[in-house]
Amino acid sequence: MNCDENMESNVYFHIQDEAERLLKEIKLMMKNVENSELYAGMRFDLEHNETFHQHLFRLLGSHSHVQVVIYALGSMEYGFNSQFQLAVVLLLKTRFFQLNWQYTSI
Repeated sequence: MNCDENMESNVYFHIQDEAERLLKEIKLMMKNVENSELYAGMRFDLEHNETFHQHLFRLLGSHSHVQVVIYALGSMEYGFNSQFQLAVVLLLKTRFFQLNWQYTSI
């Protein structure tokens, strides 16, 4: 193995480690959000609030997919706001909607 191959291998493992660390952080944030009052209120409205349902269906019409764009402040790696927003959307996506979404960190 030459020096270039060794460097590529080290970079790959560093990226892999960072990806795994970030995934763990997002999963932890999802658990925190899922246990929050904010998410409980959102979930209640989505499941039980008839006025909310009517408004939501009026906005969505017959579309089976929802497009969402998240504009987060800060880095996904270290930004609480960015991670919190992503966790909320991931929970909504897995629980209530089929979402087509883009994540943009500014």
